[in-house]
Amino acid sequence: PHADSSFCPSLPRAPPSSARSMAAVPSEAEVRVMPIVKLRGIIDELGLPVKKNVGNAGRTKEDVLNEVLEALVPLRQSQQKVAAVPGSASAVTAADDTVAPQSAEDRSIEVPYCSDNDLDACSLQRLKDIIDAEGLQVSKMVGGNAGRKMSDIVLDIKEARALGPAARGCSAASSSRARAATSRRPLAPSGPLPWQVSGGSVGTMHVGNFVVSKLMLSQPEDAEKECCFLSLLFEGRSQGTEMKLPSASSGSEAAEKAFQADGRTYELVASKVVEDDHAWHGMKQKNVRCLYVATSGPGLDNIDVARELEKVADFSALPSIRKVASRLELMLSTTKRQNFLNLRADSFEMLQAEPMSLEGDPMSDGCGFIPYDLLQQCFGKAAQLGVQVRIFAPTLGVFKGVLCAKKGIDKIQLFPSMRKVPPSQTCSDDWVALLVLRVYPSAGSLKMGKRLAGDKPPKLPEAKPLSPMIQVLWKTLGVPADLLDKLKKKARDEKAEHAFVVGVGDPTDSIPEKHIFVTGLPVSTVFVTRTPCVKATDGQLLRCIVTRPEGMSEEIWEWLRSLPFGSLIFSTKGAAPMPASLAEGDLDGDLYFVCWDAALLASVRPRGASECKAAEEAERSEVDALAEAEKKAEQQHEEAKPPAWRDGQWFPRAQAHMIDGKVLRERNDIGKIYKAWEKMVDGSPEGMDNFDAKQLAAAYVQALDRGKHGGSIDLPEHLRKLVNLK
Repeated sequence: PHADSSFCPSLPRAPPSSARSMAAVPSEAEVRVMPIVKLRGIIDELGLPVKKNVGNAGRTKEDVLNEVLEALVPLRQSQQKVAAVPGSASAVTAADDTVAPQSAEDRSIEVPYCSDNDLDACSLQRLKDIIDAEGLQVSKMVGGNAGRKMSDIVLDIKEARALGPAARGCSAASSSRARAATSRRPLAPSGPLPWQVSGGSVGTMHVGNFVVSKLMLSQPEDAEKECCFLSLLFEGRSQGTEMKLPSASSGSEAAEKAFQADGRTYELVASKVVEDDHAWHGMKQKNVRCLYVATSGPGLDNIDVARELEKVADFSALPSIRKVASRLELMLSTTKRQNFLNLRADSFEMLQAEPMSLEGDPMSDGCGFIPYDLLQQCFGKAAQLGVQVRIFAPTLGVFKGVLCAKKGIDKIQLFPSMRKVPPSQTCSDDWVALLVLRVYPSAGSLKMGKRLAGDKPPKLPEAKPLSPMIQVLWKTLGVPADLLDKLKKKARDEKAEHAFVVGVGDPTDSIPEKHIFVTGLPVSTVFVTRTPCVKATDGQLLRCIVTRPEGMSEEIWEWLRSLPFGSLIFSTKGAAPMPASLAEGDLDGDLYFVCWDAALLASVRPRGASECKAAEEAERSEVDALAEAEKKAEQQHEEAKPPAWRDGQWFPRAQAHMIDGKVLRERNDIGKIYKAWEKMVDGSPEGMDNFDAKQLAAAYVQALDRGKHGGSIDLPEHLRKLVNLK
């Protein structure tokens, strides 16, 4: 979590051992109405031998509740007996709702010595009595985040006995009963060692039921430079956290839905899985980044987060909870504060006549247009190609994509394919928040453009090695090994004739079918692909226009030729969208790999999509084809159903989905499938043409799409075992 006092409530210090007390055991009625977070707190506070996780093996909150009730019975009976002793500490404090410590000494119980060999047969209470009677420095808690068990207490008792009386701090009489341990644990004991400073656990900071293990500090001015839409919408109320992505064995929830700190109640609004760039020793791990909003507390008006979000867009109209969670994630997109533009709805034009393919797919999926003059007015003369944006507006909805520079318009033009959430049904305010993530051309494209123009840039583009995916694709498409080595060397020597550029739709509506235009690159043919490229059809040779096409004015042609290197403009004419043939790309910010190396263009032999499809159909059985057709029909039927949460419960269901550990861990399958595909391709003389490799490639694409669209991963049983898919 970020270093903020609202996430770090001060915890009370433990009283001295002579004055120790524990909280009163709650009644059965009190326990039955507790939320899961409170139940977990009771388990930790009273050291109950109950697992706190839910979800695994179908375990529910009801199971945790019943086990807690069962574990409280002996504690409640024991406290009642102690409270009945006249003049005892528990009798005196009963009026204050506190109870006496559950130690053998306080209950005046004589505890017979128990040998190490007999400890395994002892009950939990007996083990606690032994710890008290012998003065052992051993934690009596079970459960907790570490899943501490009775067997751990037994091992700690044995180790504490082996340390001797000086280290244990017990009396000579009790130490005479200690025996040397017959075995030692390979890990450090849970209790403090003789050389450790005592009382450290008291100062542990928490966020809800989670322990703070690391703080990220920043200067106030730096923290204000970057923000997301949610942090501005709920300014003064929002707080962010990051937690490790939980393993399958550590529980089902990756974060809290809500928690309290400094008198404020915080609710989860959005989450996303990110890589920890600040992990120690360079070992990256996946974290869950969450944003919480204070809904009530001192100095705050109470708010309903769901109602506030519905004023921005109609999230309840989305077809699935998975879609809701992914669209809320768009609100976590971060940029500099100065890259937020406050506009009005009349500055936008919603175009319904979007160019469509014969099959009804948008030809420029994810791309709209911005007036060329407005683009430069807002972002300077260097911004000549476009911007990647997120747009939030009550009367328009939520949009994601790229706004490509266009001549001859005076409003920002949006297409339906860019809209991710429909307009609000509860708010008609005309404000528009436009968040700019990237400006094109990029710094690297500008430097490459200078090199192409014969000018030596102040600093050459950073030399980057060729992607292994692209090398495998080229090898599959017939590029010889010696040429691959030369291309890799050219990349290292900063002489590469390839680059990544942003893909956009045609702002002139004049580029002929199956043609492209690469700004700042006067060549007739280029090799184009997009990563990840795991299929032989993912790379194509495309023809570039080098002379003014029919129907394009002289003025527009000269404007196109004047644009700097950095964008690939696709034709929006034809039977199918061109980006979709390149590793199923679109135009909402995807970068495309463009290569104009003459030797590469002469040797590569691209596969036609129809050719590969025919080969795949020949390899598949009729049963497989029928099953795939049935699955597609079922998916279309499900998507056509109206939302099932018009009861107003879309937000709590989305919250549960956003912190579901099983859902968040789905992203781990992406890496596992890719590694299996990579190994399969490297180990087979057929490369990408290996049939199992093709199936893994298809599963990899499914895994990438599952986060937003859901669905299963189709793999035969032998490949599921290879990948270790559950």
